[in-house]
Amino acid sequence: MIMHRLTLPVAAAFGLVSAVAFAANTLKVGAVFGLSGAQSTYGEESINGMEMALDDLKAKDPALASRITVVKEDEKSNPIDAALAVKKVLNVDKVDLVFGSVASSNTLAMGSAVIEAGKVQVTPASTNPEVTKKGDAVFRTCFIDPFQGSVLADFAVHRLNKKKAAILLDHKSDYSKGLAEAFTVALKAAGGEVVANESYEAGKKDFKTQLTKIRAKHPEVLLVPGYYQEVGLIMKQAQQMGFKVTLLGGDGWDSPTLYELAGADAAKGNYFSTHFAPDDKDPRVQKFVKDYTARFHKAPGAMSASSYDGILVVADAFKRAGSNDPAALKKALSATKDFVGVAGTLSINAQRDAVKPAVILKTEGNKAVFEAKIEPGQANKSH
Repeated sequence: MIMHRLTLPVAAAFGLVSAVAFAANTLKVGAVFGLSGAQSTYGEESINGMEMALDDLKAKDPALASRITVVKEDEKSNPIDAALAVKKVLNVDKVDLVFGSVASSNTLAMGSAVIEAGKVQVTPASTNPEVTKKGDAVFRTCFIDPFQGSVLADFAVHRLNKKKAAILLDHKSDYSKGLAEAFTVALKAAGGEVVANESYEAGKKDFKTQLTKIRAKHPEVLLVPGYYQEVGLIMKQAQQMGFKVTLLGGDGWDSPTLYELAGADAAKGNYFSTHFAPDDKDPRVQKFVKDYTARFHKAPGAMSASSYDGILVVADAFKRAGSNDPAALKKALSATKDFVGVAGTLSINAQRDAVKPAVILKTEGNKAVFEAKIEPGQANKSH
């Protein structure tokens, strides 16, 4: 059989040009998050925030919203399954863009497949600097750990008047190690010192050996740059041991499960940095909290807000690109400036990272309350 290539006029007659144009003017997103496993609350929050944002977009720009579809995939809260999940959405679902994940190790595990497929990845919450160093196809709409670490160190020295710190980290977590390193550098620059370094592995339940060693060094603050599952137990066991020290942490703490694991008494009086404070008086934040609570019957966490903003940044870039072509999407994402979101105003810099504020929250037994907001470049001015 002889195959003939259709000329443009003939193709148009068969409606093929309009079909191609339509395909280029749609965006299929693969939302890859931990919907089961240790970080499932983050996955749930992320999907909730994304779905709410796309529904809000339907009301504001129905033409744009109608051109965006989403395929959800569970990365089961671990890097191995994250690598499998992203290959599924790329090769089977044929998505144009990957949205996710939260844990930096899992997002890093996804990046190579995205780059190999010639597509684009946007994470709304992975803060380890290495994430966007994977290649020019990987973007994030959250701050990075060097900023988060400097915010925590500055807060310890200038707001809490504490310069003697210890660190208890997850030695297999890129997020935990990166945040600890950033905190250490910033603390030393501010005149503080780290007097003890101990480690654990995610999934462990007993931290009393590490806490005993740390207590012997008499730190004024203890940085625990991990995720809520272990942090809640660390808080509880420190209290059981009578080890009274102020704990500091990052956005990995930000889950209601933290307070369930720690107990109300052990969870009092500690501080962590994150992306969003539900009790921020900003009218935009309060509207988001009201709408989210009405829809999901619970208050939004940081991952809800970050995902809400992140998918709207993607939608805005797609609209400006006018196409799902990866090169056009990358150019549009790189040009994102002063995007106003519920978790703060953000711009994408030359490293494809978001420049945006962080907030410090104080734990109050069964919730966290707003303590301070730190704008980019103001880490040494929080006092």
